[in-house]
Amino acid sequence: MVLSLIIHWLHLSAVVIWIGGLGFNLIILSPNLNQIDLINRRKLVSKILPSFLKLVWISISIIVATGLYRIVFVNKMTTLVDFTNSSYGLLLLVKILIVISMIILVAIITIRLKPGIIAHLSAHIEDEPIQKSCSTCVSMLKHTRSLMMTVFIISFVVIFIAAFLRGA
Repeated sequence: MVLSLIIHWLHLSAVVIWIGGLGFNLIILSPNLNQIDLINRRKLVSKILPSFLKLVWISISIIVATGLYRIVFVNKMTTLVDFTNSSYGLLLLVKILIVISMIILVAIITIRLKPGIIAHLSAHIEDEPIQKSCSTCVSMLKHTRSLMMTVFIISFVVIFIAAFLRGA
């Protein structure tokens, strides 16, 4: 009982860290990046983006591990039939598939976008005149922000399903 409670707390805490950090990035940080000159933006984003994505992947690892624990040891669901024989199981399966889609989007940000962003930002060197605008930065930020926003919006669907499952 105590272990199950701790596992559930870890699961929820990891969700809060991932989605809360994403919300901060979308609502506070990224809208204000254009107020920072390119040299300082390079310094800031070069530190924050890798750190944030590392935290996201740690959160995802905890969510997956604790979620699997809860499915197998708490809900005793070990076969596909366990998922398809009840509305609870089907809804849980939908939740899992949606979370997998979120993880895929985070992988795209991490593997495809982050290296390009970091490489491009390194082009903004100390000797440049102070600028606040770069069309490539704007484009990269827009693309990354749209994927982050997609994950953020999808997370509310997952949270709704989770609340529904807790009440079921």
